[in-house]
Amino acid sequence: ASPPQPMREPLPLMPWCDMVAKRVLLPLSASPALREALDVVLAAAAPPPRPRALVGHARLVAAMEMLLGYSRLWWQLTRLHRGLLTAMSAPPNAPSAVATVRTDAAEAAAACDGVSPPGEAAMHVHGRACVRSPRQQLLELSDALPAAVGLDGNGAPGADGDPTAQRSQAAAVLRTAARLSHYVLLLLDACESVHPAGDGKRGDGWSQLAACALSWAQPADEEMARALLSCSLLSSQGVCALGGTVEARDVRAAVLPSLLRLLDEGGQAAQLQARARAQPHPEKLSSLRVGRGQARLPLPADWLTAPTRYFATDEHDCVEEAQLLAQVLASLQLLLLFLRRAPLAWLPPSRLLCRCLHVYTLPAAPWADGRVSGCLGEILESLCLQDPQQALSRSDLLGAERAVDVATLLESVLSVYSAESYGDAIMTQWVLLALRTAEPESLRIKAWAALDELAHKVVVAPPPRTRLSAWLAPIGGFSDGDRLLEAFERSLTLGNLAAADPRSFLYQLAVHHLSAAAFGAAPSVLTRLLLSAPRQVCIDVCCARSLDVAIASRAEGTVRRERQVLPLHNVPAVVAALAECADDNEDRFEHVRELLRTAE
Repeated sequence: ASPPQPMREPLPLMPWCDMVAKRVLLPLSASPALREALDVVLAAAAPPPRPRALVGHARLVAAMEMLLGYSRLWWQLTRLHRGLLTAMSAPPNAPSAVATVRTDAAEAAAACDGVSPPGEAAMHVHGRACVRSPRQQLLELSDALPAAVGLDGNGAPGADGDPTAQRSQAAAVLRTAARLSHYVLLLLDACESVHPAGDGKRGDGWSQLAACALSWAQPADEEMARALLSCSLLSSQGVCALGGTVEARDVRAAVLPSLLRLLDEGGQAAQLQARARAQPHPEKLSSLRVGRGQARLPLPADWLTAPTRYFATDEHDCVEEAQLLAQVLASLQLLLLFLRRAPLAWLPPSRLLCRCLHVYTLPAAPWADGRVSGCLGEILESLCLQDPQQALSRSDLLGAERAVDVATLLESVLSVYSAESYGDAIMTQWVLLALRTAEPESLRIKAWAALDELAHKVVVAPPPRTRLSAWLAPIGGFSDGDRLLEAFERSLTLGNLAAADPRSFLYQLAVHHLSAAAFGAAPSVLTRLLLSAPRQVCIDVCCARSLDVAIASRAEGTVRRERQVLPLHNVPAVVAALAECADDNEDRFEHVRELLRTAE
């Protein structure tokens, strides 16, 4: 007979999970400590005039670490017992525990502007204490994290600290925020699969949080970053939640491989280390180590634009034209969805303008496709929105970008523009960016040289009136030896602009700048124009009005050249210029004298 064996009862795993959830997690979700941690994050995310600085770097890190532990415990339990997802969506049975919680950060905010603290508004409904469920708390957290952390770990110590310590502390903030975001998204997605929201749709804040978490991820988080990319950000639900009319499946298929390459190029050692860290067996780490310089994380700040520049190649180091077009189109559609959302909203417009300009340098001319061209036009209008009464900020200028070699990029774009564009309307608007008054003179000269080649062949449409002020003549006048002003004068006198259509923006821009100089700090310009410029050019310069009025009148056809009137404040300058013109042919200036008689 076989010897008796001891009887072992199976571990009651499901009841144990229920017990942990009911005795630990649900009371914790109603505890003052967790409420305070959530309020600290909400206070850090609050816009001015709330005293965000009062939250403090240490408090924010401590709050996120507590919320991370809370989220990880929920995730581990719900993986073992899916029925607990129902408990997450129901409010706990201890409303009085948090009814009177007021954190120091919330009190400071309330004292500053008289508004209730972020958490308190969620705790009172019609005068009765109301407790949010864990799921609702995670939704609050998902909306607040991007603003609370920012691109580089908001709330890190000031600039007077040690730079190395600052980077280390910022990396700790970002790492914690990335991992917290990952678990929050996992839990919200799991709750949605069991108990869908009323409208059956995911909020766009989930996709924004996934993109932010990818920007925050630090070395050793590669496996988490891959999961965020493929399962959260570029999932069909994630893309659809952003809105728009794009096909989620096409965007995912075209963009995902390129973005995954950013994480796969770290070498086998980095991949093995990241995979080992993601496993619940620390002993497998053994000798897996990789230097920070070899790691692929953190990603560049503009990593979402990478699919417009990096493409997978075949064994012959070639890229299929159809594949290139599909990837560029999908990446631009994704950029359009994220332009007003973090993390792209954290970047200066100049960075995004340069990344999109690079599309015009790609082989096979994907920009010639109507869909790609339409996306580029929408991106341009979105990035260049400005107050017409205000000057361009430095972050809007191409010449202010330091992460891109703007001069080399512009040369490549202008080469394509001159050789292949045939005056393409959308590409012309992108080239006109380099001609803005506040751009460096070197960029403006290069852009004008390419535009001037087509000035007599193409009627260039003006930029929208809302951003026309970027091309106005400088308020302080022109400096001596302004090369662009000289180029305008040469083209209007003997070059292509002399034969250009007066409705073209290039003609109107040159006339506007020359008129501002002639009747401003450089009266010699007017004398030279009277001596050598065509008759109609002289009339246009003398009678020029503001640039926006001139463009509107030319477009509507309300002003006829023969009825142009010389403004009275320009009469003395015209009389002085005529006196300086020594020419035996008096009939040459008859049209100018006619303008003077009309003005009188």
